[in-house]
Amino acid sequence: MSVRKRGEHWVVDISERGRHRVQRVLKGARTKAQALKAEAKLRTQIFEKKFGLVERPECRFDKLVDNSFLPTKKLKKSYASIDSICKPSQEFFRQAFHF
Repeated sequence: MSVRKRGEHWVVDISERGRHRVQRVLKGARTKAQALKAEAKLRTQIFEKKFGLVERPECRFDKLVDNSFLPTKKLKKSYASIDSICKPSQEFFRQAFHF
């Protein structure tokens, strides 16, 4: 990648495996230092996407159960059985991982 100024805008040329891929205008960059910071952030995003390193939000079991299974009370007749399965499971994971 390289950072250049064209007219009033800073531009990043992105090449992948030796082939020219994309040319992006860095919006909001007024100086070369700002453009270099934006280019570094863009490079990091591309690297994380390529190797699957994007951070995922934390998904706790108790929140999954509360949001996915327990709201089915209005929809299903089998709510009692769902509740009898989910509550002990939540308690088990709460004790196992000290939440």
